[in-house]
Amino acid sequence: ALLILASPSITHGPLVWAPIRALGRWSYGIYLFHWPLTIATSIVDLHPWVRFVTVAVLSTALAAVSYQLIEMPIRLRTISRPRLCAVGLVSCCALVVSLTLAQPVGPLLATQPTLGPLVTTATAAGAPQSAATVAAHRRIMIVGDSVPASASAQLTAIAAARDIDLEIRAEPGCVGSPFAIDQLLPDICARFIDGLAARIAVVQPDVVLIWFGGTGQWFQHNGIRHDFCSSEGQAAYTARLRFLASLTPPDSSRVEFVLPVPRADLGPDAALGANCEAEITVANAATMRYATLALAPAVCPSFPDDCQRVARPDGLHYSAAGALIVAGYLFDQLTS
Repeated sequence: ALLILASPSITHGPLVWAPIRALGRWSYGIYLFHWPLTIATSIVDLHPWVRFVTVAVLSTALAAVSYQLIEMPIRLRTISRPRLCAVGLVSCCALVVSLTLAQPVGPLLATQPTLGPLVTTATAAGAPQSAATVAAHRRIMIVGDSVPASASAQLTAIAAARDIDLEIRAEPGCVGSPFAIDQLLPDICARFIDGLAARIAVVQPDVVLIWFGGTGQWFQHNGIRHDFCSSEGQAAYTARLRFLASLTPPDSSRVEFVLPVPRADLGPDAALGANCEAEITVANAATMRYATLALAPAVCPSFPDDCQRVARPDGLHYSAAGALIVAGYLFDQLTS
């Protein structure tokens, strides 16, 4: 629209420049190619601007080639049948690959227990040994959603290097709510949430780390949408915290909540919501007898000016390198 307004006529000005006319011819191809390329580059740890430039250059180049070799021959009816079949086959394969890459895949540790039951043994006097004596290493269970699930390989590697026994019970798409109506996947998430208390009772970890990483301006509780910063939202989220804290029997494991980190991709309203969520969590810590662990000092000390210290390609989940940094910081805080 700006180019049209800047041009004295259709036949003069920027609209007749050769690069602009070429982009017009290739525009449909750019539209078709940019999404598969966006999906393909999302699995690589790239800065958002580097990803944007990469996708723009590659989609334009592919569109230019396809315009000459495919689009124009089809329009002019000069393309041979074998060549047309080959184009169709390649297009179908590209679609299948793009859809496969676009599907979130939960890590193996999301559903696999890694800690055995904590069994006490009798001493010579017949008295049971303490859990600390029986456990060869510190035992930590992480409970959460896709954020710890996507970082499970890095969390496991750092835990093993520090002689920490770790179990990750994380289900992508689930939130820490007892109500199935609040879940993205009601059946799967209801079974996941319902089984947590029993699993914690069996494992008896030293620390239960509750890490649900989805942050934003609002959340849903019992089917009702709430703003984190409203009085109703504070009351509803307090009820959710009380439920999560109750999963661990009193005077057994230490419970810690990972505080939310503002997302640089969602803007100031979502960052304010994350801050309100963190404030509610901290305010209830003493009453509900849990501790809190802040990742923001390592990931996003100041929003929005200093919120890219650790790479989060989609704004929420950490890259492989970023997950290693977060895992190291997290275990530093837990064992300090």
